[in-house]
Amino acid sequence: MKKILVGLILLTSLLSNVGIWSFFTKKIRNLEKNEEAEKINLIFNAKKLTEFEIKSEGTPLNEDLVLFDIDKKKYTLKDCIKKEVLIFRVSKIHCNACIIEQFEILNKLNRDIVVLTDFETHRRFRFFCQANNIKSRIFNCQSNLNLKINKLGKPFFFILKDDLSCHHFFVPFAGHPFLTKKYIENISMKRKYER
Repeated sequence: MKKILVGLILLTSLLSNVGIWSFFTKKIRNLEKNEEAEKINLIFNAKKLTEFEIKSEGTPLNEDLVLFDIDKKKYTLKDCIKKEVLIFRVSKIHCNACIIEQFEILNKLNRDIVVLTDFETHRRFRFFCQANNIKSRIFNCQSNLNLKINKLGKPFFFILKDDLSCHHFFVPFAGHPFLTKKYIENISMKRKYER
């Protein structure tokens, strides 16, 4: 009887270990498939983004574009932008998680960055500024910037030159903040060497 009991315990233990091993093996395979799918998705999105970035490259913005600051003071684009600056374009339609992630990065950096939003009302603009604890210069611009990259429906960065032409676009990838940091580092270095 003891031999049968010991045999059953060993058999149960063995089957249990095989079941656990099988379970974890399936989990690992699924993780590998998900990682591969994510890589493919990133590559596909990067290709799509690059097309819009290229089509928007060099596009001039209207110097009379109307901007409002948080105190409702009215400016034109040429009044606000006197020298080359990094712009972060955010829209009311963009994903909140994406925007929050980018502002967490921007608020830690000590860079001259201008944020442009497109809220219909000053109240929403003001709420957005307060909710995100924005430390950068920020303006609301209800007009369309007429950039092809707007069609993506994602937040994006670009360099606005002093002649108001747009260059070096970058669309951040949600969940990959290191890419934004690297972009800003590279742009900062590029601007430093161009001066």
